Amino acid sequence: MCWVCQTRSSPVIIPTRCKLVQLHHCAPSFPLVRYNATCMLALANRDEEACNLLGQLFACGGVSRVDVANDPDLGGRLWVQGLLSS
Repeated sequence: MCWVCQTRSSPVIIPTRCKLVQLHHCAPSFPLVRYNATCMLALANRDEEACNLLGQLFACGGVSRVDVANDPDLGGRLWVQGLLSS
């Protein structure tokens, strides 16, 4: 399984086993990379880190609350519901 991130010049395919969490620090202007990192953190049960990153994405308008609510990786998690209702 891979994540695909569209950069300004070309798509980047990122294997899920790589250090995507570190990659999002290198690409703060690419919300999709940061969102994928949020999903991977959530799937790894690293909820506090995922919650912080998702909160940052909401704050900068990098992700839609509707999209997050419908995301199977995030939508049903209690901490996500808390962020969506705030």
